[in-house]
Amino acid sequence: MASLRQRRLAGDVALNWLYQDRYLGWLALVFASDRPEEVDRQITHWLQALQQTTPEQQQHYYQLSRRRFQALSPLDQLRQRAFGFAPGAPPAGFADFCAALQAAPSVSLACQTVSPWEPVATQGFSLPLSRWRRRPESDPALAFAFYPQAAGDLVAKCPEKAAPLLHLPLPEEPPRLLLRPPFYCSPDQAEGLARGEQLRPLLAALRHAGGHGEWHLFDGSWQLTLQLPEPGRRPEAILQAILRQLALPVASLTPPPESIAIRHLMAQLPERLGTSGHQKGWLAALAGGSAEDAQWVARQLSLITAPVNPPMPAPAPCRRGVERLVYPGGDTALLVFIPLPDGASLAALRLLAQHCEPLFFQRLRVEQQIGYVVSCRYQRVADRDGLLMALQSPDRRAGELLRCGKDFLRQLAPMDEATFRPLQQRLAAQNRASRPPEARALSALRQEYGLPELTPQAVDALRVAEVADLAREMTRRRRRWQVLFTTGD
Repeated sequence: MASLRQRRLAGDVALNWLYQDRYLGWLALVFASDRPEEVDRQITHWLQALQQTTPEQQQHYYQLSRRRFQALSPLDQLRQRAFGFAPGAPPAGFADFCAALQAAPSVSLACQTVSPWEPVATQGFSLPLSRWRRRPESDPALAFAFYPQAAGDLVAKCPEKAAPLLHLPLPEEPPRLLLRPPFYCSPDQAEGLARGEQLRPLLAALRHAGGHGEWHLFDGSWQLTLQLPEPGRRPEAILQAILRQLALPVASLTPPPESIAIRHLMAQLPERLGTSGHQKGWLAALAGGSAEDAQWVARQLSLITAPVNPPMPAPAPCRRGVERLVYPGGDTALLVFIPLPDGASLAALRLLAQHCEPLFFQRLRVEQQIGYVVSCRYQRVADRDGLLMALQSPDRRAGELLRCGKDFLRQLAPMDEATFRPLQQRLAAQNRASRPPEARALSALRQEYGLPELTPQAVDALRVAEVADLAREMTRRRRRWQVLFTTGD
């Protein structure tokens, strides 16, 4: 894929076993490309290059597949085992397997916007198909290479200075580095996607070196998580190249369209809550690893040209208002984000959301049958905590959906002690549950910068009157709400 992306022939690939038994297998390679003919020509060259890989290379990729499998959830691992897709024994006879793939009959299909030809009925669908007329091959074969031959010529420096780094010691946990923009300053979706494309080859190199990295959205904010290899295999050159990339500008990418209206609103909400201000720099926290690991990481972070863990100015107020977003389709969707008031208890908000969630669903989905998306829950979006109401209906207008949400909050009965105590115990149990190291690192950063974060002490100190006061204030101050909606065609 690195070779195809470099030539801008394809953006993504999926390899799927459509069917497999003892005698037969149907293998599908699915490429996301607007140049399918050129990609199709390279598949034979790729299989030929695969056939020439060494046993050491094959063993390396086998270990990568095992690590990927072990990172799956227990349910996904069970599903993979049930279908026979879990990694088995180390590869044997791989060259013969590649030769068999080249000799096997194949079919190439391209999905494009073209003038339809003959409609073909198959399995209940009518598909407009036209025969793919290939042009004579003219593109040179790509020089496919595999690790370690494909490893880049990265050169490591030896920094002497150290950047500020928040270290969270976790016994027996490998070091995991969390890097993210300052709070309330996350890039938009288009810029975040472009940054991910920029980091992709370096994160692949980190996987080959025994680590793991991911640039992804978490609660509406972009962040980079890096699991570093064991101390004897520290990838200085790769980590330094990643840090240098973070300082480079990126050209925005167009996000792919969402297929469901409410998801479209959710994708737009982080940008609608943010402000126009932007603070340069990066926040960094290390979870796990030794003090020596933390010192080594801090020295690497000194190569970042922007400030690391800079002081945070007072955040701007959360944006508010009512906005209609254009979305094709026949449904009406509504999203209401009610931010946590300044100085209010996050524990009270979390408990209030647990109380509202089943009641909201019962009234609007079961009794009033509003639609097929009915949700009221706690949500953190772009570093802001709040109560989120989400509704999608095929036959209700946006104003009616908003009125239903308002009526629910106004008519919410006061909470008594008998209702409060089980919810408090449940919240305390959730707070005590084990969390991934990167989540604990983010929590430590939030506490370091004075942002609301759930603590056992806050849950224990919570009282029912505090929850009732918060519910009244959030219901009454409707001008602080952020409301997004779409209307059907």
